[in-house]
Order: sequence, then structure tokens, then C-alpha cells
Amino acid sequence: MPRYKLGHCNLPDILVELGISYTEFAEKMGMSRQQAGQYINNERKMGTALIFSVADTLGILDRDIYQLIEVPMKPSTRRLQEKSMKEE
Repeated sequence: MPRYKLGHCNLPDILVELGISYTEFAEKMGMSRQQAGQYINNERKMGTALIFSVADTLGILDRDIYQLIEVPMKPSTRRLQEKSMKEE
């Protein structure tokens, strides 16, 4: 099973496509424009619950908000996963 970390935030492009300003986005999300700007400009990463809320509010998929970067697993972790899958 692959593991991922959050990459670049896609919100600037998403908001342009949807015709929503940063201020409108902040108001929809109930946050300050400054806080919204931190997320939009990649100065701060959103937590899982906020990602789901943003996706719901904008009517998009949660996976579209950030680029997902696959993180290679350590060989020891991979062996443990393979072993548990064989036991099932």
C-alpha cells in the first residue's frame, strides 16, 4: 500500500477555475483572509478534517487540493506489510 505526503497546494488554480476570490474562499470557510492565504500560498498545510471541509464546500475531490507525493517505504516496513497480507 503506497504512502503519500502533501505536495504543492492546488487551491490557487482551483479557485480561479471556480471563479472564487481568496476573500470569498475565506468567508465560505469561516476563516480570516490571512489564514486562507497561508494555506493557498503553501505557507501552511491543511489537516485532514480541513481538507475534507474545503472539498465539500467547493464541490471538489479532496485528492485534488494537494499534489500527492508518493513516499517510498523502508524495506523493513514493506516486508511487514507483505507478511501481514500473506497471513490474511
